[in-house]
Amino acid sequence: MSDRLRPREVAFLDGETLAVPHQVASIELIEPKSDGFDYGAFLEHVEDRLAFVPRYRQRVRVVPGRIAYPVWADDDRFDLTYHVRRSALPRPGSMDQLLDLAGRIVSRPLDRSRPLWELYVIEGLAGDRVALITKTHQALVDGAETVDLVQLLLDDKPEVGPIVPDLWEPPEPQSSARLVAGAVFDAVTSVSGLTGTARSLGGYALGRVTGVAKDVQNAGVGIARALSRRTPERPTPLNG
Repeated sequence: MSDRLRPREVAFLDGETLAVPHQVASIELIEPKSDGFDYGAFLEHVEDRLAFVPRYRQRVRVVPGRIAYPVWADDDRFDLTYHVRRSALPRPGSMDQLLDLAGRIVSRPLDRSRPLWELYVIEGLAGDRVALITKTHQALVDGAETVDLVQLLLDDKPEVGPIVPDLWEPPEPQSSARLVAGAVFDAVTSVSGLTGTARSLGGYALGRVTGVAKDVQNAGVGIARALSRRTPERPTPLNG
C-alpha cells in the first residue's frame, strides 16, 4: 500500500536541517499499578492500536530522479521494538533529569529509512512513575485527518479492552521501476498533480527524466488506458 505525499508534507521534509528539525514531541507521566510497569504488555498495547493508524508502519520512498513527490509505502522491515524503546533514569529520577534526557532524544533526527516516529519508555522517576516521550515528524502527523499515536494509547475508561489480533503483513517493496511508473501514471491522470510537481521540482525533473525513461516503458499500457478514460472539458497539450 502506498500513496503520494502532499506538498505540505514534502515541505516539512525538504525544509528540515539539524538546526531546524521538523518534529513534534510530548512527555506523558504515568503512574503504574502496584505490580509495576509491564513493558511487554505495553508493546502489545501499542501494536494493537497501530491498526488504527496505518501510516505509523509506512516510510517515505523517494521516486528515482525525483520526477514526482515521494510516496508513503509500507515498511517491509518494520520492527516495533526499534520504535518503542526502553530506558531509565538513576533512581529516584528528577524532572530536571527527565527534561535533559528528553532534550537529547528530541535533538536527534529521525531515521528516514524507517517510519518517522519513536516512543521512549523512561522508568526510574521519583514516585515510581514512568514517562512516555514521543517524537514524531511533522510530515507524519500534520493534517486534520491524521491521529497522533498517543491519542490512541490513552483510553477514557479504566477498563482494559480486548486485544485484537494484528493481521498486518508487510508487502513486497516496490521496485524503482514501479515507483517511476506510478509517478508517470499519476501525472497523466491528474493535471493538477502534474502542474504541482512541475512547479515544485522545476527544471531539475526535466533534466533527470531522460535518465529514468527506460524504467517506465512497462507503464505504457496503463498510461494509454488511463488517457482513454479521461474526458477533458477542453483540449490541452497533455491530452492530444
